[in-house]
Amino acid sequence: GALAIIALAAVAAACSDEEPTTPSTTSSPAPSTVVDAPVVDDQLTIGVLLPATGQGSELGTAMLDAVALAEREIDSVGVKLRGVDLVVVDESSLEGQLPPTLDDLFGTTVEAIVGPASNLLVERLLPITIPAEVITCAPAASAMSLDRVPDSGPLFVRTIPSDGLQASALARALDADGADIVLAYVDDPFGQPFVEQVEAQLASLGAMVVDTVPFDPLDPDYAPEVSRIIATGAPSIGIVGDAEAGPRLLQALAPEIDPDVVSSIWMNDAMRVPAETSYRRLDDQVKPLLHGVSPHSRDVEP
Repeated sequence: GALAIIALAAVAAACSDEEPTTPSTTSSPAPSTVVDAPVVDDQLTIGVLLPATGQGSELGTAMLDAVALAEREIDSVGVKLRGVDLVVVDESSLEGQLPPTLDDLFGTTVEAIVGPASNLLVERLLPITIPAEVITCAPAASAMSLDRVPDSGPLFVRTIPSDGLQASALARALDADGADIVLAYVDDPFGQPFVEQVEAQLASLGAMVVDTVPFDPLDPDYAPEVSRIIATGAPSIGIVGDAEAGPRLLQALAPEIDPDVVSSIWMNDAMRVPAETSYRRLDDQVKPLLHGVSPHSRDVEP
C-alpha cells in the first residue's frame, strides 16, 4: 500500500544521511577520525490528509481504511525498523486552503504524507513538501498537470494512473462511434489539459470534432452551453467533468437530447461516481446513451 511504500522510503532516507568513506591509498597512515552515526528516532511520523467528511468522503473514507490496513500490516512485520505514528487531518476541513508550513498543518513534524485526494490541493502542497524533503504519496490525484512536477525527484508519487491514459481511452471510444463529435469540458486546471489530450488523440485518429464547449464549474445555469452543444447536431457527445459540475451539465443537457440525433454520450471517470443518485432521474431514452471510461484493476492471467 501507499503507506508501506513511503514508510520504507522514509526509513531508507533517514538511515542514509552519511556517505561511506573511502580508505586512503597513500603509504602514510590515515589520521584517525570519529564519525557520528546518523540519529534516527524510533518513530516514523506520517501525515494523512484525506477527505473524511463532505465532498470526496466516499473515496476518502475508503482510502483512510486502506491506510489503517497498511499500518496494521507494517506492525505485523516480524522485524520492525521503526514504529509508525499516523497524524490524520480531514482534507475537507481545509476548504482548499493550506497553512504556510507542514507543522501548522499537522501540528507536528511529519516525515511523509499520504494524500491529499484533491488535485488542486496536491498542487498547492508540493511547493511546501518538496523543499522540506518530505515524501508525498497522492492516492487519487490523477490530473495531468501533475505528470511532470519540477524538482520532485522521488519525493512525489501517485498510486493512480494519470488522466492522460483515461483521455486516450475516451478519445478511442468516441472515435469508435464513427460520427462527428462535440466535446464539453469543465473549464479549470483539471478539465483543460484533459480535453486538450482528448482532442489531440482524436486528431491523430482522423476524427471530426465540430465544437469544444467549456463550462464553468461555479456556474449554476448551463442553458447557453446546452444550446451550443445541441446546435452542433453531433451524434457523439464527449463530456469531461468533475463529480459535481459534470453531472449538473448532463442533467441540463438530457431534456434537450433527441435520441434520433444523438447516438452516444461518453463521460470520464469522475462523472461516473455519482451515477446512482444524479442520473437515476434521467429520461429512460437518455440513459442507454450514457457510457464512460474508468481505470480498472483486474487479475491478469499469466
